[in-house]
Amino acid sequence: MVAACDSEDVCRTEAALSRVVLYEKDELLGSWEHTAIVRDPGGSTAAVGATSPAERVRWIFSEELLVATRPVVPLDPVAAFRVEGHYTQGAFSDGSLCIASWDGPWDSETHARIDWSMELIADSTLPLDVVDGVVEPVPFFVDDYDFYEDSPRFERDDAGVLRSVELPAQYWVQCSGCGTGPVEVVHRFRRMD
Repeated sequence: MVAACDSEDVCRTEAALSRVVLYEKDELLGSWEHTAIVRDPGGSTAAVGATSPAERVRWIFSEELLVATRPVVPLDPVAAFRVEGHYTQGAFSDGSLCIASWDGPWDSETHARIDWSMELIADSTLPLDVVDGVVEPVPFFVDDYDFYEDSPRFERDDAGVLRSVELPAQYWVQCSGCGTGPVEVVHRFRRMD
């Protein structure tokens, strides 16, 4: 649903939206398959292309996080990203986009702005072969999501349905016998339904 925008005083305009990527929350509903793939092992003993076993996950929004979790209780997350805000996207009478609301209850807003630069969970499913060591998530800054190889990728089918998401992440690995340094991993999510 797209809300109507009455004036530029009430809404942020399409020009502002071009710098703010909003994601429709409903697009992430359903079952997804998750794998994590090592792209650059840095100083670790992990091999390029090492892949975690495929797992079924679902996405859950909270006020501050977007979490990919195994469908069990209690929740068992495999990846999480910070939510920078919840919004309802709208349109002016000429069709240009705006943000119609950003001050309602977070769970009633239809869109979210996600910070994809840092995956927040150093989950044991990462294929890093770290024993007796530390794996910490670190920021992986991407300035232009449309240009860089390290950008998040969102693939849609011919009907416009989101089918897969690839999210690059970086972790700092430190352990005896495997070295210290950054490791790059790609989290791949594919829609199962």
